[in-house]
Amino acid sequence: GYDAHRLDPLGGLALSISGLADLVRLAAEIADRHAAGRLVLSLEGGYHTDVLAHAVASSLRVLLDPSTEADDPFGPSRKVGPDLTHLTEHIRSMHGLG
Repeated sequence: GYDAHRLDPLGGLALSISGLADLVRLAAEIADRHAAGRLVLSLEGGYHTDVLAHAVASSLRVLLDPSTEADDPFGPSRKVGPDLTHLTEHIRSMHGLG
């Protein structure tokens, strides 16, 4: 859900649109590896309408071209969260993504 964005009034998390796009990119890589590229997206969660519009558009752009940069007019999160590099690396290794 897009309620993980830092400006969402309900989510309370600290992701940026770029961070959300990175998650879509990772899910697409997993789908390529395990499901012949098939991926289903369902819109649920996301209660800041401006963020929602940009996040959905960025997700679709990433699916069309994984090398594209997310359009993030709201900028990066100023809140420092946990370093998830190790988690991303673990997910990639579990799915044989290198």
